[in-house]
This record gives sequence, structure tokens and C-alpha cells, in this order.
Amino acid sequence: MFRSHRAVLLVLALTACTAIHPVTSAPTPISIQAYLDRHPDAAVQVIDTLGRGRWIYDARVHGDTLLGVGNTSPPWDPIALPFSQIRDVRAPRFSMVRTAGLLGGVVAIVGITALSAPKPVY
Repeated sequence: MFRSHRAVLLVLALTACTAIHPVTSAPTPISIQAYLDRHPDAAVQVIDTLGRGRWIYDARVHGDTLLGVGNTSPPWDPIALPFSQIRDVRAPRFSMVRTAGLLGGVVAIVGITALSAPKPVY
């Protein structure tokens, strides 16, 4: 039982400490390739011209097309999006504000639990 609680807390901690930010103000093959050169294993969230978002893993630029896969395990879902259909490209980054909020919440829960625990009887 405690292992499942630890797993849930770990997932919450990892997601609570990140936020999705735009990679560049105007996604072009050159700007996205520069980002991928600096972050080779990055997963990116792509917003297309219809406003639909999707995650692309193992992203790479080939000409005027962003290539990658849509999931991290088989069966692979290959994705090829021309840059003319891409409105925005975002990626997860560490967020100090979210991390501080998480730590503050954990401290508050521990404090409330400690204060509301029954007093020992001697």
C-alpha cells in the first residue's frame, strides 16, 4: 500500500515541478532544429493550425517537416507535420514556482497532520 502511495507522490512531484513553455516565438525549421540540437532527447508539444495539440517524441527536422513518433512504446505512431501546419511548439521545463508550491503544500499537510495527531497518554 505504501509503495503505491510513493509512486503516486513521485509522479505528482515530477509533474508539479515542470511547466510547458514555448520553444520559440515563431517555429521555423531552423529555430526548432537549434532547439533540438541543444536538447536532443526532448519531447515537444506541437499545436497545429487547427489548435490541436500532440506530443512528439524523438523529434527531428527533415527539410520543412517535423518528424517523430506519437508515443514512447510500440506500436510506434509515426508523425510527419509540415511547418506550414505548425502554429506553436512547446516543451516542458523546470518551474521554480510550481516546485515551491509543491513543497509548501507538502509542508502544510505534514504540519496539519502532526498538529491533529492524538496526544499521547502517559
